[in-house]
Amino acid sequence: MIPKIPVPWITDAAIISKMLSPPSVPVVREGFLTPIHDNGQIVDIKTPIVPIEPTFYNQDVVTSTQLHDQWRNVRMSAYRTTVEKWEAQLEVFERYQAYVDSLDVSPLTVSPPPFPTPSPAPDMIITHGRGSDFDTPPLVGFNLGWARTQSDLCFSSDKKAKETETANHCAATFRSLESIYGAPTLGGRSFGALAAANASCNNDNVKKLICYTVTITRGLDELLPEPLLVLRPEIYVLFIVGDADERCPEIILHPLRKKMKARSWSMKVEEGDHALLFSPEQKRLDITEVIGQISAEWNRVEHKRDLERTEVVVGWKGDNFTGRSQWMEWMALEDGELIKKR
Repeated sequence: MIPKIPVPWITDAAIISKMLSPPSVPVVREGFLTPIHDNGQIVDIKTPIVPIEPTFYNQDVVTSTQLHDQWRNVRMSAYRTTVEKWEAQLEVFERYQAYVDSLDVSPLTVSPPPFPTPSPAPDMIITHGRGSDFDTPPLVGFNLGWARTQSDLCFSSDKKAKETETANHCAATFRSLESIYGAPTLGGRSFGALAAANASCNNDNVKKLICYTVTITRGLDELLPEPLLVLRPEIYVLFIVGDADERCPEIILHPLRKKMKARSWSMKVEEGDHALLFSPEQKRLDITEVIGQISAEWNRVEHKRDLERTEVVVGWKGDNFTGRSQWMEWMALEDGELIKKR
């Protein structure tokens, strides 16, 4: 058994009230359509071309009925596949047209841009994990907390393709969006965090990386830390992990952080698993909203990234229904103990 480190929770009523009260300016979630290919290239939308049904020669041109039927089946199968792709493209095009029609576009404008030009740039570009989306409570709560002081651009993978989408494809999308929007921070949840790390390698524009319940192992015999180990020394990394996360156990994360060239900080969530699954749902949202607020402060306030005070803990006080989130100040970790340095 690993002894539980006593946590010096913040007790200042003013700080607690500020963090837990509703934001003075409501958080706004806006969506716009920007189709992105698997290779990460943002594409302009053009009217899909209707597929032409194949024509067939008379049977007497082909030497046998069997060969003729086989040839016909191949052509028709290819045609049906083309039609399916066309129908999917047409659906995207119609959604895009609806978006364009909603814009206040001057009559002199020949064609509006396929995406709004951000001003200023978002503070972070972030994606979700494999097999999930941005409507999962951990990301809903995180974004609600983050958006109190920062903005982020969220991109989602195609739900039909997310099971087969690779980290390289996701990393390419990160690079494409970063080249357009110029966000200094990349972030991701679970496998999305590894993709963000991959996209941060050899990219001088990326200054910070937020790994939200990152997956670094699938069993002790399969480790996945390579993108984290090759990050540039100039990058600052924030790990957000549950202390019961089987995909990012502390026994592996701690030595990994020591091996990394990049500087790293850790936010530990008490009794949190990989999904940060707490009951009831409101408790889950409350905890992840505080996580989002602390992450945003770390991202925007320089002294929150003290090179010596690299550890913070988020937990829950009271019973599941009437309790509240609690957290501590950033502290140093020396010989397995939290130390408050001045």
